[in-house]
Amino acid sequence: MPKHATGQLGDRTFTIIEKPTGQQMIWRKRLRESSVMGVFESLDGLVADLVAMVASIPEGGTLADIDLAKALGVARVLPTMVKALSNSVDDVIALLYAYDSKLAAQRKWIEANAYDEELILLFLEVLKIAFPITALWGLVRGSRVLPTSGNSPAENGELNGLPISGPKKKALTSS
Repeated sequence: MPKHATGQLGDRTFTIIEKPTGQQMIWRKRLRESSVMGVFESLDGLVADLVAMVASIPEGGTLADIDLAKALGVARVLPTMVKALSNSVDDVIALLYAYDSKLAAQRKWIEANAYDEELILLFLEVLKIAFPITALWGLVRGSRVLPTSGNSPAENGELNGLPISGPKKKALTSS
């Protein structure tokens, strides 16, 4: 039974139905060839660089101890990332239209009434049905994030052995 991706565009709700495997494979190939995938890959590298910078802070150190050369390297990438992200919004919309011809048929209405964020959220829903394995990792679905336990480092005010300032949040409890 096919899955559905549903999203609000303007004042209408749109439902996109999962495609059979062969059509999914063609669409995923188009996604891999798009600028959107390049942005995903660049973000992955940028996040890895940021994590490495924070991890390189010596025990007992502060953010002031971050290697300046590494920080400048990351800072040089940011304008390119912003440009790539802004260009990829149009590609995300084109990929949505390519995925669902009924949605593409409503293109004029959508462009006159919907907002980019709504289209991006619908695209994320399409990714969930086009890449069902992501549900296992919770990569796309924020609702699958589990609450931290009271004994996690962040909950106790530290991350990688470094103190975190700011108010501590209460642990989630069930009723």
